[in-house]
Amino acid sequence: DGCSADGEADGRGRLVAVVMTDFRLSEEFELGAAATFVPPASGDLYVRCREDWTGLADNAGELKLTFSRE
Repeated sequence: DGCSADGEADGRGRLVAVVMTDFRLSEEFELGAAATFVPPASGDLYVRCREDWTGLADNAGELKLTFSRE
């Protein structure tokens, strides 16, 4: 059973991100299938699908991300 980057109604599987600056992570923010956002700081962007860390072993698939500046 696949899901979109919007995830399930309870938020599981939703695409989320954090920004790492000076080895510190920002608060997590939601991206979903389509989002407009202003990063909370300059740094490296890390994205993942929201799921319990203990539930990742059975996951498979790929996701294509496209970013643009406005």
